[in-house]
Amino acid sequence: MKALTTKRTMSEHNFQWFTLLLVGIVLTFVGVWTLASPTESYLNLSVAFGFSILAAGVLEMVFSLMFRKRVLTWKWNLAFGGIDLFVGSYLALYPSVTMLLIPYVIGFWMLVRSFLAIGSAIDMRSQKGLRWRLILYTGIITTLLSLTVLSHPIIGRVGIISYIGLSFVAFGIYHIYLSLIVKNWKRNT
Repeated sequence: MKALTTKRTMSEHNFQWFTLLLVGIVLTFVGVWTLASPTESYLNLSVAFGFSILAAGVLEMVFSLMFRKRVLTWKWNLAFGGIDLFVGSYLALYPSVTMLLIPYVIGFWMLVRSFLAIGSAIDMRSQKGLRWRLILYTGIITTLLSLTVLSHPIIGRVGIISYIGLSFVAFGIYHIYLSLIVKNWKRNT
């Protein structure tokens, strides 16, 4: 019976870190795609952003529920995953309205997510042996990028889309790095 329990725990652990890795890959891909094609129509970008944020929200909610016994801030992760689910659904379902609002919606979403990254870094700092500085720097950089998008929404599609693309890449790196930390948790415990 003990071997079955250990196997199930390892399987859940693999799913948990892999979920974070998948979120990171999706966000990084969307960021690179955005940077590579900044002149694409706002309609295509709003739909793509909507579905990627929606997927990230679902995966983050699954992660937070599965990891609730290990992560002190799992309720915050669940709440932010719910926000992602709502924002992503809105962007995907109403792309014509979103074309006008995308700088504000994405800028606010990036700001909220950057606060989560900073909070995660502060939480990780209290645990010995975890490398929290990269996550903190990612959160700070993304905060600055999101404030730039929110304060200058009229500077042009290319500028805003570039900031959004960089923020998605930063969030992707944050999730990939966090997945590697989570992957190593089982080895160290």
